[in-house]
Amino acid sequence: LQFLYFIEANIVSILFFTTHTHTHTQMLSTVAQLASVVLTTCSLSSSAVMASTNGHGGKPKDYSKGLSGARIKERFPHPRDLTVETAMRLHKETLSEIHKIRHHHGASNIKPGAEAALQDWRTLRPSYPTSEPAPRGRTPFALEEEESTNPLQQVGGGNIDPIAFGADPTGLKDSTAAFSAAVAALLDTSNRLKRNMSGNIKDLGGATIDLHGGEYVISKPIVVPHYYGNYHITGGTLRASDTFPTDRWLIEVGGDLIEGWPNTVDGQRVVGEDANFHHILLDGSHRAQGGVQITRYMGATVGPAAFIINFNGTGSNTVAGHETMVVESWIAACYWTASAECRGTASYGIRFNGNDNYASNVIIFDHAEIGIGVYGAANYLQGVHSWNSGKYAFDVHSNNRLVGCYVDTGKFHLHGWSGLILNDFLFLLSAEVIATVTDTKGAINDVTVTNNLFSYTKYPGFTTEVPKGYDWNALPPARITIEHNLLSATADPLSSTATLEMNATSSSKFVFDFSKVLVFPEAVTATKFEVGVVSSTGFPRWILRPVTALNAVTVETDIPITDGKVAVTARQGILTAKSP
Repeated sequence: LQFLYFIEANIVSILFFTTHTHTHTQMLSTVAQLASVVLTTCSLSSSAVMASTNGHGGKPKDYSKGLSGARIKERFPHPRDLTVETAMRLHKETLSEIHKIRHHHGASNIKPGAEAALQDWRTLRPSYPTSEPAPRGRTPFALEEEESTNPLQQVGGGNIDPIAFGADPTGLKDSTAAFSAAVAALLDTSNRLKRNMSGNIKDLGGATIDLHGGEYVISKPIVVPHYYGNYHITGGTLRASDTFPTDRWLIEVGGDLIEGWPNTVDGQRVVGEDANFHHILLDGSHRAQGGVQITRYMGATVGPAAFIINFNGTGSNTVAGHETMVVESWIAACYWTASAECRGTASYGIRFNGNDNYASNVIIFDHAEIGIGVYGAANYLQGVHSWNSGKYAFDVHSNNRLVGCYVDTGKFHLHGWSGLILNDFLFLLSAEVIATVTDTKGAINDVTVTNNLFSYTKYPGFTTEVPKGYDWNALPPARITIEHNLLSATADPLSSTATLEMNATSSSKFVFDFSKVLVFPEAVTATKFEVGVVSSTGFPRWILRPVTALNAVTVETDIPITDGKVAVTARQGILTAKSP
């Protein structure tokens, strides 16, 4: 009876495990062995079962149909026909037969040798149970050379279980070799599909290396080479061993263009697309360069629920390519309780070395040297929270869009004032925007910075650094809007538009100094002024005298203004049309 309970409890584990670890021929052999041992153990032949009745006077029933190896082969003539869905049905039928046998005949007569067969089955069971089977309706992946005639098998990839290749999900043993085999199985999916995505990129059909909630230690990177796409790595933890190369990432995909394999069909010059790394923790153990490096991909995604920690270089590194997305993830060079280990390192949380990439709803924690570095154009950042006590929380080149982010006690560094949208930020404590123009001929133009809040900071919001000899008259700021920003301190942040006013009792000369309120005080020729005069008596006329250095302006009236005021508004970066 105990033996039958064991079979009932573990048959589905045996079926699923064999589908993941054996060829299908071996799988059917194991199922047939299961049937044979159960029947033999219970001392029931097919004829004996056929002769039995249901206990209510009905016709004899053949209880062995769910167990017979020959019957299995008859129902599933091709090995690949035994999918997870059919295995589930077979499992239910087998359990039904076991219940009927127990009900009609008991299970006390266990033949000698049954324990030996039972021990063999135990060796087939995984040492770490998988959390879920392969998708219903798809055959679990197996290394097999023969072609499939089953249309269900031809629709795509499958779930690849590293445990089936010898990986240790407890993290006690090195799993590098097992993951090399798992990647080989992943890439082999393309041999079944035999179709490409863009250009020469082989379609893997959504095949997935499923970590099944395990923790794996690796001493070499998991590498997916050039020209593969449409795959996932998900569902567990990868940690660098104490011998992991210090110049490599835990996961590395893509690479430089290979001569003779140019992806010239669409001109994008990428070597992969649609790679996905989500619901995963990547721990560099203070040895690895980072968690994941993506080189020359289009459409790769890190996250959601990616947690990248303990790296020395860059947590998520994107090299060339475009349209990589880092979403709903958490990245830190150190845990915040061990931040002293990371201070002074030249590390990045996220680095985009290319165009058209996205970071959305990401938290970058202490203490990377650079929270997020954006070194390309047309990138988009939204909802990025960088808590960083290193050099910069954000380090951004021109021609990018940033909306709704949070600079938490760090600096926001811009490589020039050009082609920038920066809206709806929160800058906390020591946070401010520092724009560095390194070229004496670098233009300052096409900038919109609005609706940002500078909270509890002693800084003026914006600082502009230009090289010695920069000619503000030759390169006046153009098409600049830096306004409607709030500073929760004693003064408003610097702005491209500012208004100053003076009360007048009996005066005809008024001097206004805009050097401390304008973002670009040196840009005299780029500043337009509007003057308003209020007087309780007379009809004074006014004139604006030539502007001196740093936008100090003088307004004079023809008669003294009594009991009134004079106001001047300065606007920088306004495009003025010139008459023909």
